[in-house]
Amino acid sequence: MIGNRICTAVGGLRFELVSDGAPILQEVTEPYKLFASTAPEEVGGEKIHVHVRVADVKPRGGREIFDGGSWRLLAQGNERSLVFQTYLMTEPLYEACFRPGARDVELVCSPSLVEDADGITCIRTHFSYPLDQILTMYLLGDTGVVLHAAGVIHEDVALTFPGISGAGKSTLVRLAAGWAGARPISDDRIILRLQNGSVMAYGTPWPGDAAVAENRCAPAGAVLFLDKGPHNRVRSISHRETIARLLPTVSLPWFDPECLDAGLRACDKIIRQVPAAVFTFRPDEGALDALDAFLAQRPGRPSV
Repeated sequence: MIGNRICTAVGGLRFELVSDGAPILQEVTEPYKLFASTAPEEVGGEKIHVHVRVADVKPRGGREIFDGGSWRLLAQGNERSLVFQTYLMTEPLYEACFRPGARDVELVCSPSLVEDADGITCIRTHFSYPLDQILTMYLLGDTGVVLHAAGVIHEDVALTFPGISGAGKSTLVRLAAGWAGARPISDDRIILRLQNGSVMAYGTPWPGDAAVAENRCAPAGAVLFLDKGPHNRVRSISHRETIARLLPTVSLPWFDPECLDAGLRACDKIIRQVPAAVFTFRPDEGALDALDAFLAQRPGRPSV
């Protein structure tokens, strides 16, 4: 994908990458195809302006608050920057500078990212994981969170299924593919976001083993924490248990105390609005029957 303006939709945010110089070259891998476009009107969402420029990448400095191996996060006052550099590189590939909660990002790309594509001199931006996920986490602030969760839109609501690795997120999504009235939207990352007094659930371009990544959203109907077990059942839980189960599955800047409170406030607001339960399941059709029974008990829905 080549253009002077390339947009990526994530969780109701519209990242608009804009270059004043050479056009942008964005490699659109399979998971991103439904999330990226050269036309802002096709993407929608709250605009995040990402100014792309080419220069020698000289990190602005500050204290290192996280080392992700190929990337590190620096903090200086209320400024943050993500610097990408693998151990094989002699200099950083790019640096993204931003303020948590703000709506402007500066993306400085190394001259090594300028290349020829179909006879056009372009800037390859690498706007994908980890950069887009870290920016999303910080820019959502106290309005939303990124969850390690599967997600399914069933008729008019989204069901979110948080779980740590091995909890059965991909297994559940494969089962849900045969569930009448259901459409899986992710098998690994879901964004829950407060909008206009309600909570919306969004699919993301960051799939898991089942490779499910749909650019769709719906009102969040329930958060159902996954447990594997010999029986299929949904068990309501207390607010305290909900918090205890949620925190290990949510992507928050635990390494950045100055910004952590915003994410924790988002968690609290969301779980006060969205019903929570534990979904114990085994990989058979009985799991879908248990979910049907749970949905039938929602207020305003006929019972079975």
